[in-house]
Amino acid sequence: MIVHIVLFKLIRTDIDIVDSFIKELLKLKVLSYYIEFEVVTKTSIIKTDLDGDVILFSLFENEEKLQSYMTDQKHLQIINRTSKFIDKKYVLDYSRI
Repeated sequence: MIVHIVLFKLIRTDIDIVDSFIKELLKLKVLSYYIEFEVVTKTSIIKTDLDGDVILFSLFENEEKLQSYMTDQKHLQIINRTSKFIDKKYVLDYSRI
């Protein structure tokens, strides 16, 4: 299995901006590539040295499913619509045994 984690540092963290950003990301949930999909806001409970506001967690059966997701038109459209909100983005993909 492949774990795909994306940590987003937003340009602004107004509640309306964060909510709009999360709503856009949640539109990806309808895609069928993953086993699990979750979007959370970073809180003091989530410990990391990386600076970020919203975290997307997803789990894929294999690398092919991840690649299909990455090139899916709906995914690319959401990237296009949300990129204006993002200051920095950190991506971590790894194989889970």
